[in-house]
Amino acid sequence: MGRKYTVAQFYTLIKYIRSKSPLCSITTDYIVGFPTETIQNFKDSIKNLEKLCFSNIHIFPYSSHSGTKAALLKNVVSDSEKKKRYMTIDAQNKKNMNAFFNKFIGKTVNVLFEKSSKPGLQYGHSQYFFSVNVKIKKILTNKMLKVKITSIENNEVFGKLI
Repeated sequence: MGRKYTVAQFYTLIKYIRSKSPLCSITTDYIVGFPTETIQNFKDSIKNLEKLCFSNIHIFPYSSHSGTKAALLKNVVSDSEKKKRYMTIDAQNKKNMNAFFNKFIGKTVNVLFEKSSKPGLQYGHSQYFFSVNVKIKKILTNKMLKVKITSIENNEVFGKLI
């Protein structure tokens, strides 16, 4: 895709950032099925995603846009193959997210509450860029409160007000 840096350089930068802020959230976008992406390229990408362990991956299947350099490329990845690769990246993303969330069990984070997701439950966003669900007795919308992270269930974070 014409990046001006190598995976090794990128990994070095990520390691440096995490050395300064071990709990920081680092996310990425991933385009599945970019033209000319071989199976080996894809396998290498999976290894790199495991190594880099992003806290979240925003996954998009490639779609051609006329007038772009990529639209002129040959070796287009089929829609069925894009779907398979998407599912593989999504599974890796769930593993990465779970590993990231588990770093917070027992820790206290600030949460800006947004809206009630279910009766008796409200969610908000922590300063680490992930959503937190909390059992509530009254609506907390637009309040910033301290929450102790208690559990991870199906890649969702739960906590209690402190």
